[in-house]
Amino acid sequence: MAMLLLAGCSDGSGQNWQTFKSPQWKFSARFPGEVSEEAVTTFAQFQAASDDADFRIMCSQVPPLSPKRAMAELLAMRDGAAESLHATVAESKNIDVQGQPAIEFTLNFSAGGADMVSYTRYLRCRNLLYQQIVTAPAGTNVEQDIRKFFASLKVETQ
Repeated sequence: MAMLLLAGCSDGSGQNWQTFKSPQWKFSARFPGEVSEEAVTTFAQFQAASDDADFRIMCSQVPPLSPKRAMAELLAMRDGAAESLHATVAESKNIDVQGQPAIEFTLNFSAGGADMVSYTRYLRCRNLLYQQIVTAPAGTNVEQDIRKFFASLKVETQ
């Protein structure tokens, strides 16, 4: 697993948010600190942690789909994630990100006896699927960091 250290500055929250860019996976995003990367031919995961939560972007190569079929696939993936975690979908909304089909949802689940929350955004763009996930213990106030993380994702749409 490669560790990448990127230059950044504190935003006043005590976290050192840094912009990470992946030319291979055609995106940039801000993470709270040092980003670790795991990659194989058709899949990559980029991850960093704050004191309160885990921030992750997973990228996969996928066949291109029409926007309608892409949204149906994203909804099925949401349902599959909820089922595999034995989670409940607390919130869900279909959105566009940079004109691309996307979905945001919140899952409540238990792991190792702890109540957890997963704040997730799935985005399809061309032949790439991006899964942007923030996982934190239930009751942790990470809303501002989630919005910052989600808003920071920029993908190459051309």
